[in-house]
Amino acid sequence: EEVTSKYRVDTNRVYLTGVSLGGAGTWYLATKYPEKFAAIAPMSGFIRHIDYIVKNTDKLINMPIWAFHGTVDKVVQFEDTEWIINRLAGKNKDLKFTAEPGVGHWIDWLVYPKQELYDWFLAHDKRMKNKN
Repeated sequence: EEVTSKYRVDTNRVYLTGVSLGGAGTWYLATKYPEKFAAIAPMSGFIRHIDYIVKNTDKLINMPIWAFHGTVDKVVQFEDTEWIINRLAGKNKDLKFTAEPGVGHWIDWLVYPKQELYDWFLAHDKRMKNKN
């Protein structure tokens, strides 16, 4: 709210992403405040021990999500992201999951330098989400 009051922000195009603890925060904030974000991209985030997320995954049904996790992550279990993706599969029509074989915890080094995620973000805004 502070940023949007001080700067020109298109509140229909606010995106959320984070890695590791930031990935967990991405899942949490999107679950807690789904109306604030046009799309999210959590990476390598632990979630199954955060009760609020576990009990409220249905709040993410209309949220465009592109989740990322390396299959050999030794810091946060790959199964955490796989678990929530499976919970949302078939319910969320704008759900993507990139599971990178042979990649560990810092998958963001493969994702953030490329343009693809940013193009995907810009293809989403809340006006589109609210029409569905």
